[in-house]
Amino acid sequence: MTALAGVCMILLARFVLDGTIAGMFGVWGISLVGVAVGGYLLLRLWGSYN
Repeated sequence: MTALAGVCMILLARFVLDGTIAGMFGVWGISLVGVAVGGYLLLRLWGSYN
């Protein structure tokens, strides 16, 4: 989980550092990262319960 979070943080930082990409895709990038992390955590929780 920490490795995935690290990769997401690095990608997000690269998008933020590039002003043009941040302007066009910043909101979408944050949304996609949030959905990806949330889905991953839900799958991990489901796996631990079943």
